Amino acid sequence: DEPYGTGDEVLYFGKAGFSADGSRMLWQRSLKPSMWGPGSQATTDSHGPLLLDGDGTRPRIAFRERPALNIPICHPVNPDLAYAMAGTDLLELNLKTEKVQRVVASGVPRWWLKMSPDGKYVCNMGFGGREIAVAALENGQLWKVPLTGAIHDSYRFVPGDTDWLMYWYEGGGLRRDGIALTNFKTGQTKCYDSGGSQQAC
Repeated sequence: DEPYGTGDEVLYFGKAGFSADGSRMLWQRSLKPSMWGPGSQATTDSHGPLLLDGDGTRPRIAFRERPALNIPICHPVNPDLAYAMAGTDLLELNLKTEKVQRVVASGVPRWWLKMSPDGKYVCNMGFGGREIAVAALENGQLWKVPLTGAIHDSYRFVPGDTDWLMYWYEGGGLRRDGIALTNFKTGQTKCYDSGGSQQAC
């Protein structure tokens, strides 16, 4: 209940703050959170990636190998893995060892990290950026989806077919309310208005 910028805040990204089997919770405790996105928090003895057991006990700061991580997200299938950004490095975190397991990919823009429901890919973009980057978690392969204008932070994978991203533009691009879908592997893009009719992108 503290006003923005006056104290600390525990941040998590929806259901992604809980491991797939519910045995762990992974949040970020930030001294001064960012209003428009996941602010960078230097890791200290009391702030940074906050790992707890599933029953809320044993809170501790984890993944100290990196001095600052953005809000981590847990893997939707593997209960031992989570992912976070450190600068432009996409990191795989091991929830058992509480260590950074590997750098999946480098050169990934940083805003709100999103994971596909099948746990195969993540996507991210820079705030106000002109592209969405998609990384394969298996081997770090990167794809870039160009954008024609600023999009809202609701970009994510289509649940039924994770080769597709969905997002919506904030002015420009689409002339009416609607959503854009892009196959990040082929580059094919489709746009729909709020009534579900296809429209020009």
